[in-house]
Amino acid sequence: MAYDWDGKRTRRLKMVRFVGALAIPALLFGSAIAALQLTDTVGLAVRTVHLR
Repeated sequence: MAYDWDGKRTRRLKMVRFVGALAIPALLFGSAIAALQLTDTVGLAVRTVHLR
């Protein structure tokens, strides 16, 4: 492999790692919010149980 005199490949790899490091917590946070919305206890099924 030829030496990268400009450092373009190195900068590109650093940027990919940085974006990847930001994407993982964003995905986990989005998954947590989706899980909270799915387990919402104010939904229609719970309300019908309380009305009985």
